[in-house]
Amino acid sequence: MGDESITSDTSDEDKALIRAARNIEGVRFEENYKRVYPYGSLACRVLGFVSSGNVGNWGIEQAYNDTLNGTNGRSYYYFNQELEQEKTVYEAIDGNSVVSTIDMQIQQVIEEKLAAFDEEVGSAMTSILVMNPQNGEILAMASSNPYDLNDYMNEEYLLSLYSQSEIDEMNAYTEELAAQEEESAAEEGTTEEESLSEESTTEEDDEEDDDDRMTIYDAFYTLWKNPIISDTYEPGSTYKPFTVAAGLETGVLSGDEEYYCTGSLTVGNRNIGCSHVHGNITLKDAVAQSCNVSMMNIAFNEGADLFYEYQNLFGFGRKTGIDLPGEAYTNSLVYTAETCENDATLATNAFGQNFNCTMIQMAAGFASLINGGYYYEPHIVKEIQDSDGGVVEEIEAEVLRETISEETSEIMRSYLKETVETGTGTKAQIAGYSVGGKTGTAEKLPRNKEDYYVSFMGFTPAEDPEVLIYVTIDEPNVEDQANAALAVNLEKECMEEIVEILGIEPTEEVTEETTEEE
Repeated sequence: MGDESITSDTSDEDKALIRAARNIEGVRFEENYKRVYPYGSLACRVLGFVSSGNVGNWGIEQAYNDTLNGTNGRSYYYFNQELEQEKTVYEAIDGNSVVSTIDMQIQQVIEEKLAAFDEEVGSAMTSILVMNPQNGEILAMASSNPYDLNDYMNEEYLLSLYSQSEIDEMNAYTEELAAQEEESAAEEGTTEEESLSEESTTEEDDEEDDDDRMTIYDAFYTLWKNPIISDTYEPGSTYKPFTVAAGLETGVLSGDEEYYCTGSLTVGNRNIGCSHVHGNITLKDAVAQSCNVSMMNIAFNEGADLFYEYQNLFGFGRKTGIDLPGEAYTNSLVYTAETCENDATLATNAFGQNFNCTMIQMAAGFASLINGGYYYEPHIVKEIQDSDGGVVEEIEAEVLRETISEETSEIMRSYLKETVETGTGTKAQIAGYSVGGKTGTAEKLPRNKEDYYVSFMGFTPAEDPEVLIYVTIDEPNVEDQANAALAVNLEKECMEEIVEILGIEPTEEVTEETTEEE
């Protein structure tokens, strides 16, 4: 750039830039790598994303960040004693690759079915989890409000959770906090004691005002997190098989029991209701017809010590150990024999109310009910490969503990098959396949008979399960939310395609009569 670049009209600022540019002797280009996600939003909460510096956030990206990231190469120049320039080079080390357990065909199916449901019905949150109950592999998981991993900070995705005015308020609050931090950092001459005193006063003054205020980053956190492992809820009747299994395993139940349901049971000073007046009902039908009164009587026969011992054994209140970040702590959300408040607490816990769990906890525990009693650690990665495709590590299925015997598991499979054949889950029937499952309808707090969390856990073949699908719908957008058939129908739509993808053969004869009944 010559002197003619500077004229009488050139500003002092531009002159400085021009003179600085003349000192540049050359330009060097370096390679920079950026992660690209070709499938966009598919499996977004499973994969996670990388931010600047190739740092993994959420999902597999965060859980296996150290594995995926290699080591940058470096070169150093220095002068030796003879003032000759020498060079030391540290070669770059490539990162490894991870192979997930996710079946992309199954993932596409559940995301398409979920999107269609949200478009037609909708809810506060709908989630679908697909799992191999024989080894703990997660085959697919998805929830409402997906986002594009290539554009994870796009505020348009927040509109599925918040209004534009709420987003504007969060942006304003974020800028306000940033300005406060800059102002605080710029202050000089303030002693440490004065600074701490001012900070404490500010925190006390702002505590009430800022309790409910969110930054824009808080909003994105809500969008990015995986509800299947991070959110907790009262499971409802999907828990009833655990209550029965504990009784069978310990001999409290023989399987020949009968109960009498009048539609409610008085416990202490509370009258706790059932969905129907079942009258005389067998143990098998108590599961199939989802009788609360029977479950309460079973829990009282088991006693608090045994009931909570087995609840813990099935994994409730404990982390599953899934290899994804953000799994919720739930140890404070369940009772123990020591903390059980009264008989009403034990009674409601028996049918899945008044304690919380995550979807991944429920699925992992339920898998042990139907696979012979083996509690597998759920996992999302099955293999690690080096940059040449060689296998560095195979992640084998790991049995953490045994929950029940094969004998008890076989009985539970038959009870759950009956649930689909004649009970509350008949809409889950698929021609040619033996299907087992359990519905769930949990009344949310406050118990206003309006807001419900409905769910369905289905598996096939019922005699030797190869796939488990768990569907949950939080506050469906319908007049009568207490309708588990919504979850059953969604599970069936997924199952019909998944059995074909996995190559699961029909186990029952298809007749014209069964097709008409379905």
